[in-house]
Amino acid sequence: FGMYAHGGEPSGLLFWKPTLFYWTLAAIAIVAPVLGWTAPAKIIVGAYFVLSSREWRWINRGFASACVMLGTVNLLVASMTSYRNWVDFKFSCLMILLFIGLFRLNFVWLPLFVDLSINLYRRAAVAYRYLSRLI
Repeated sequence: FGMYAHGGEPSGLLFWKPTLFYWTLAAIAIVAPVLGWTAPAKIIVGAYFVLSSREWRWINRGFASACVMLGTVNLLVASMTSYRNWVDFKFSCLMILLFIGLFRLNFVWLPLFVDLSINLYRRAAVAYRYLSRLI
């Protein structure tokens, strides 16, 4: 928001940024299924879990309500506590989002990387045997 601003950011915007982020995620999670797209929670968590579309809708609703709650609690903490406590709260929420990202990495991308590594290793072994016969 303030990267290209000439006069800098207003100090009040500092507290609103995480709230806008969470509420935007909630709006996307609510509007996407209405438009006929897949549940954003399925994209965030990953399709590794085999769930029915009804279960994904409930997980998506839970994700949207958690984002609305985080945005609202962010404003409450910002208005009722000190700046230092607000910063601690903000970073704890970011750590939760990091945990969700690592959860996705562990269960979705890691098996793909393992399969890719095994496949590349087998191809390298076949190529090595082929080249050793030629020499």
